[in-house]
Amino acid sequence: MEEKVIGKYLLSEQGVFDRETGEKLNIKIEQVIQLKEKEITNLLEELNLLGDREYVLVTQKYKEINCINIKKSYYFGKLFRTILKKVIQRNTISKNSAAFMFYIAPFVCFPYNYIQINKEVPTIKDLKKITKMSDRSINSALVELEELGIIKRVKTGVNSLIYINPFLYCNGLVDVNTYNIFEDSKFNPYN
Repeated sequence: MEEKVIGKYLLSEQGVFDRETGEKLNIKIEQVIQLKEKEITNLLEELNLLGDREYVLVTQKYKEINCINIKKSYYFGKLFRTILKKVIQRNTISKNSAAFMFYIAPFVCFPYNYIQINKEVPTIKDLKKITKMSDRSINSALVELEELGIIKRVKTGVNSLIYINPFLYCNGLVDVNTYNIFEDSKFNPYN
């Protein structure tokens, strides 16, 4: 089956995914193939697959912790804290670049792991607006982050796609082409 996009949903051989969060929905592809986005949302609500809160008992070193799974109701991103903590502790990233990453994280799109603002490749003007930084600060942050292997810029016409290293931060599943861009990354645990 070829991937099919219906509004905010992606249908593929692996299942039905929310394109904004990367969450795999517990529904059969056959149930949604002919539906439109509103119909999918209605079906998911009817099947009680949206807005659920699942309570989970987690055992952690001799104690049990009662947890709640909020992923079904809220957008999420995977932040690989251990690796990011090492980058920050080694002072290998400037405050400027750290601030830039903080501001752009909510704009990482699934499954490609690049920055989109209003479903468009952002311009420097767009980045200035969301980061509250100057052109010079943005450019220096981009250069530094690319040198550190945290981002990768890929030219597309006038602007560049800004890919975020999925071994540091991603929204759910990652597109194979994005993985290939960062496959040789020093942050890839499989290297």
